[in-house]
This record gives sequence, C-alpha cells and structure tokens, in this order.
Amino acid sequence: IKEYKIIVICTGLGLLVGGFFLLKPAPQTPVKETNLQAEVAAVSKDLVSEKEVNKEEKEEPVEQDLITVDVKGAVKSPGIYDLPVGSRVNDAVQKAGGLTEQADSKSLNLAQKVSDEALVYVPTKGEEAVSQQTGSGTASSISKEKKVNLNKASLEELKQVKG
Repeated sequence: IKEYKIIVICTGLGLLVGGFFLLKPAPQTPVKETNLQAEVAAVSKDLVSEKEVNKEEKEEPVEQDLITVDVKGAVKSPGIYDLPVGSRVNDAVQKAGGLTEQADSKSLNLAQKVSDEALVYVPTKGEEAVSQQTGSGTASSISKEKKVNLNKASLEELKQVKG
C-alpha cells in the first residue's frame, strides 16, 4: 500500500505542475508600432505588380492570332514560320522564300488553308507526291488500314497488325 501511495502522490504532483503550466496565461509580447503609410505603400506596390501581370496575361491571347507552320522540301529557305490565322499553303511557301527550280508545284495545293503546327512539304520533280496533310499524319494513315478486333482476331490477323 505504501508503494501505491508514492505512485499516487507523484502522479498528483505531476498533474498539478502540468495543470499550472497549461492554465498559466502566455506572456504578452508588446505590439510593435509600425508605420502605417509604409504598409499601405507596400500593399499598393503588390497590387500594381499584380495588375501588370494580369495585363501581360490578357495580352497573350493576342498572340493566338498567329499559327506556326513547318515548311520543308523544295523551297529556298525551309524552316518554321509564324503566319496569320487563315493563311494558305501559298503564304507559307512565299514566307519560305518561294519554290526552287526543282519544285513540283503541280502536286501541291497552294490554296489549301494551313492550321497551327502544320507541315507543308513541297515535293521535287520526279518525287512521288505524298498527299498534303496539314496536321499530324498518324490519324489519316491509321484510318486507311483494316481494323482488327483484338478480342476476336486469329493469330494470323494479329501478326499483320503493324506496331
């Protein structure tokens, strides 16, 4: 019983000391006086810089009026060019310096509209003409192939699938 008394007394003292520190009010730190005008000036500078950032963000859609076109093949200066929206293949070729003497303009549709990220390829004479594609060529090449149902296909049909 003496052992329990010692344990109970120690536990009670521990609770009293812990309760004292928990209930004791925290020391108050003195409030520093600040210069109100300096704070207002700093906040207004932040607001002005945010407005400038917002103006820059609003100006970005103006750049959407341009499309980027990759011109390759039989042109004088192949490369990547920025053109206005609604431009034609002829505009892209002219921006690239025009056709070379070896260019085969018969297989090229100069009146076709180009879209953003388009590839304009000008073939040379004697080169087999590839159909003009103004986007990525993967979708049209896949659609021409015979579709195979992977769930019902035989082993021979699966071997014929490319890729």
